[in-house]
This record gives sequence, C-alpha cells and structure tokens, in this order.
Amino acid sequence: MPASEIDPPSRFTNAIVCPVLGMHHSGASLLTRALNLLGLELEQGLASTQTDHHKRFWENELIGTLNMRILRAMDRNFSGYGDYQSLTEIPESSGGINLNAEDEDFIAQYLSEAFPYPLWGWKDARSVLLFPFWLNVLTALGAKDIRPILVIRHPAACVQSMLRAGHILPLASQLQRDPTELIVEMWKAYNQILLAILDETGCFITIHHWLIDDSHARDELERAANYLNIANDGAIQEALTLIEVGPVDADTDREASFVDAEALALYWTLVSRAQKQRSALALT
Repeated sequence: MPASEIDPPSRFTNAIVCPVLGMHHSGASLLTRALNLLGLELEQGLASTQTDHHKRFWENELIGTLNMRILRAMDRNFSGYGDYQSLTEIPESSGGINLNAEDEDFIAQYLSEAFPYPLWGWKDARSVLLFPFWLNVLTALGAKDIRPILVIRHPAACVQSMLRAGHILPLASQLQRDPTELIVEMWKAYNQILLAILDETGCFITIHHWLIDDSHARDELERAANYLNIANDGAIQEALTLIEVGPVDADTDREASFVDAEALALYWTLVSRAQKQRSALALT
C-alpha cells in the first residue's frame, strides 16, 4: 500500500522533523553535527566516515541517494550543481513528483525504521532543491511538525571553498563556463530558493559567520535549541568546542570582485531576515 494511504506511524505524527538546509559548503554539516550534540537525532548510517575533516558531512546516505536519483530523473546534475535557471526550476518540478507504490513503501519503511525519535532530521544540500518533494513525503507520512533550519554563508566564502574542493570543475568544463561564475550562479539559485522557503514557512535562519564568532555562537545555538524545543543540559559547550568558535575578523565577509551586486543584495537580505529573528527573540 502506498505511503500516502497507510495510517501514519505515531512517531511521525508526534515528532519534530528538522531538515538542515544550506548551499554546498555553507557550513550546514558543521551546524548539523552541533545540533546532533544538542539532541537532534541523525540516522546512524551517515557519510561521516569519509577521509575529509571530521566536522564535515553528517549526511544521510539513503536520503542523499534518493536525491541523486530524483535529480538524474529530472536530467539534472546528480550533485545538485548547475546554472541558475536549471537549479531554480527544480523545486516546482519536485513538488509534482508522483512516486509509485513501491518507492513510497520503501521510503516510508526506511524513515520509520531509521528515525524512531521524537526529534530527528538530516542534512543534504540537494534537499534545498527538492524541499517540496520532501515536504510532501513527510506530510503524507503524518508529520505535523516540520521545522527547517537554514544556514547562509557569504557567497565569496562558498565560492572559495568550492573551488578548493574542485568538484565543480568537470561540470564547468562540460558547460564551458568559468568555474567561479558558475558557483556564484549556484549560490544565487540555492539562496533564492532558501529565501522562498523562509517566506513560506517562517523557519529558523542563521548565518555561518555568527556560528563561528565567539560573540554570537552561543546565542545562535541556544536560539536553535529553543526553536527545536531542546533542553540542552550543558551540551551547548560541547557543541561550541566542536565548532571551535573564536574571534572572527570583521573582514571575513568582505565583498569580493567576483561576487556580483545581485548576489550581495540577496546575501544581505537574508542576513537582515536573520537579524530580525534574533531581535524578535530578544524582545520576547
């Protein structure tokens, strides 16, 4: 029987579900691990055993595989890379996906077995593009309390990090595009989608810069814990140690010549929205 037709398990009906959403190399992996220390449950089969730095990844392998399959079926890059137009078309298309009964049953069974927790979530950058799909799946399974967390990083920092990793280079060559310009387009596409999610859901938003700055990091983790109804019981200090917060140079988010005015305007719009959330909390 398709997932949409079964009686939703009580664990979905009563659970808080938290997808952590951010552009590639935005700091979402680090935030996900910090939230895990605070009490956000992650399925055990995580892609955290790769040889890269231990703070990275924390991605659910099966959800990542499903995201890749969906993107391939849409004739998009399986990593979620691409130009602005190809990426911004994905969310609307993903919301119209009709899974067959076998796939629905498989996803329902997997989520039911992998996440028997009152508070759980996952991180995979491609879930930004496919958020309408996952929202439909979770709703069909009876999830009533879905609380996305968005993390935003300055476009210059994302570009520099992605260029160092080099994963974008084959696609840039295939498209005959300058890698830097292509990543800036990607950044604009992902963050325009994140802004739309924020508008639609009123969800939590934070800035990578704040998470690593010792003058803001504790407040941001406490704010996230409150958003997820987590009683942190001192775990915030452990999370801060993981993040290795410290003084952040005021020029960390400086403008770079390769980042266009449109990207910068979008970044500061998102920062302004995050600041308003923080201010509203301080007033309550």
